[in-house]
Amino acid sequence: MGQVPQLLEGLGTLVPPSDPHSLAQAIDALAADPGRRAHLGALGRRRAEQRHSWAGVVATVLDAAGVGRA
Repeated sequence: MGQVPQLLEGLGTLVPPSDPHSLAQAIDALAADPGRRAHLGALGRRRAEQRHSWAGVVATVLDAAGVGRA
């Protein structure tokens, strides 16, 4: 699975590769749990806003360039 577990960081459900039964179970579990879907969606949105906002992108570029921020 490589880096997928680190990328998800609790924002999804991992299933073994090439295991359609486990995938179907995970999909069914999410389909049956609107609260979990809403929670995962909110976490994903928050993470995307934090990591990919203009301020976040600028900070990443400045850090990579070794430029200090005021």
